[in-house]
Amino acid sequence: MANPTVIGQSRDAGTTVLTYEFTILNGATVSDAVEIQIGAEIVGIITPAAITGTALSFQSSVDGTTYNNVYSYDDTADLSIAIAASKDVSIDPSILCGRSNLKIVSNGAEGATRKILLLTRTIN
Repeated sequence: MANPTVIGQSRDAGTTVLTYEFTILNGATVSDAVEIQIGAEIVGIITPAAITGTALSFQSSVDGTTYNNVYSYDDTADLSIAIAASKDVSIDPSILCGRSNLKIVSNGAEGATRKILLLTRTIN
């Protein structure tokens, strides 16, 4: 797995916020894999100005090779977040707690290459 694409970092009051970039290629539904810093909590997702899908879900891996869908707490459906273009969506940190190798999955084949941002925080 390639090094994570960290495109932003800020520190404030004992918290470090990192912004990771995921890419879903034109015609695809699954992003590249990104390794999230150990101990980071996933707190938000930012969608691009244009996006085909209306929901995003996640795949995770313990070894960075084999990825599985992340299910909701009751194990009945993929964990899914409703999205639209140009949205900054908050994520409860507990839903993806402990997951460090992630892919983002769109529910629609993207009509162009899309860059999706994932926001994390680490308490220092």
